[in-house]
Amino acid sequence: MPYHQTLKNRRPGKLSGRANYDTWKVAIRYHLEDRESYAVCITATENAEKDRKARSALVSSVTSAVIKEIQSCETAKEMWDRLSKLYEDKNPNHFVSLNQEMFTTRLTRLENCSNMAEYLNKMKTIGMKMKRILPQYPDQAVAANILTNLPSHYRPLVMALENSVTDLTTDLVCERLLTESEKMDLPAQKALAAKYNNSNTGRNNDKKYFKGNCNRCGKYGHKSSDCRVNVKSKGDNHLRTHTFNHNKSEQSANNNSRHSKVKEAFISSNQNSICHRIPDKAWIIDSGATRHVTPYRDSFSSFEINK
Repeated sequence: MPYHQTLKNRRPGKLSGRANYDTWKVAIRYHLEDRESYAVCITATENAEKDRKARSALVSSVTSAVIKEIQSCETAKEMWDRLSKLYEDKNPNHFVSLNQEMFTTRLTRLENCSNMAEYLNKMKTIGMKMKRILPQYPDQAVAANILTNLPSHYRPLVMALENSVTDLTTDLVCERLLTESEKMDLPAQKALAAKYNNSNTGRNNDKKYFKGNCNRCGKYGHKSSDCRVNVKSKGDNHLRTHTFNHNKSEQSANNNSRHSKVKEAFISSNQNSICHRIPDKAWIIDSGATRHVTPYRDSFSSFEINK
């Protein structure tokens, strides 16, 4: 099928309501122009064949809920006007709500938009709706609102644009912001990649260190598959067992030696040479003691025998 025939047969997305009316209107217009039937939708042109094609295109490009709104229309123009009246936002009273929506739109993940492209698209859509209601609404106002609602780290770019001799336009602001956003995202992406690589490196390093004893040599810190002790055959199992038991015994002896040294240090503290310089009848004050004992009767000023 020729390419131009493919374009003619391609249908736009279905109109579901006011939310997607603006984009649907643009898409259906070009679709109708390809079918040479757009003129009968906006003028009272009497052409039965083109009117039939236009009505067919309109009905097939809306949802079943919207079809109920235009099923009583007799011509394509009646359908077009009915849809415009229902979903095209031209009510002057809506200008205030649109202005409030533009003012509250923010470029933050916690609020409205998660990235710059989404933020700019939403702001431009609101601006187009405001211009439709108020045609004299300046494009510079839309550009100014876009800059006003940016996070603080875009402040240098905002100041540069404010002091520029070039007139602010929505297209200029969007172009500069998209470029600046890409520059800011690049270091973040590199940092994320570096963090990912470091985390992988850590996992690889963990594989090199085994927390346990080797089943071959009995030493701590590696597996038997990584052991440097060369056991060539099954006949050398006694060597492996002997080595393991020897190292285990050696490790146990070292542990016992450490404990014995601690005990000896504790015992030797009772025989400290300082004690020999203390007089026999001297008292050593200990606030934590519950009882004081001495073999010397004359050390007490009063003495009572408990029976």
